[in-house]
Amino acid sequence: MAKKVMIVDDEEHLRNLGAALLKHKGYEVITASDGTEAVTKVKASKPDLVLLDINLPDISGYEVFKYILADEKTKSIPVVVLTVSDLPSDITRFIELGAKGYILKGSDVVEWMDKIESFLKG
Repeated sequence: MAKKVMIVDDEEHLRNLGAALLKHKGYEVITASDGTEAVTKVKASKPDLVLLDINLPDISGYEVFKYILADEKTKSIPVVVLTVSDLPSDITRFIELGAKGYILKGSDVVEWMDKIESFLKG
């Protein structure tokens, strides 16, 4: 059975690119364009990994992460932050909450896939 990866990002082109890359590698992909949709879908689908944008239009990625952690059924799902900024202050609070790491949106696709696959392996 293919591992499920959820991509939460309000930028449609990034969701579509990420989904295409992951599907090409054999992963099942779930997408969400905002925080509310992400919370609903993560509870329903229980993905193996969530790629979570920090800046979402309705509720922040930080709030989405707190919702995931607060639910017994989803709190063990690994979360990786998607960000355009590599400033420690933007990432630190996610890491302190338990995020597995982060991926810079500007990274090349090979780096994205390498990181995603390493996060899925443990």
